[in-house]
Amino acid sequence: MKNKKRKGAVLILVLTLISLIGIQTALLTMGSSTLLRRTNNDILTACDRNLAASASAWLKLNSARLAPDKSVDLDTTQLKNHSHKCSLKIQTTPAAPLISTFSQLGRQKQTRQHRL
Repeated sequence: MKNKKRKGAVLILVLTLISLIGIQTALLTMGSSTLLRRTNNDILTACDRNLAASASAWLKLNSARLAPDKSVDLDTTQLKNHSHKCSLKIQTTPAAPLISTFSQLGRQKQTRQHRL
């Protein structure tokens, strides 16, 4: 009789440990997906800032050659961003130039416009 009670107690202990491990795994998975999403967002924001700074520097050097009210698409294939896509467009307007940036990493997309 004692042996059956002991086996039952061990079984309950093992089932409890398995359920605790499952709960911890679920919590860690949710936490890691949140961190991954935030990291991807930070990568896209950094790409956006770099593109805007590059466009601003390019515009300072080439502003005399640009016709007013025209848009220029700058080639971003030379950036060698293997993990994400980037594009850059500069629109010259009489008020102030408009820089449009687009970044994509996986399913996350980010489009921003900057006025100089």
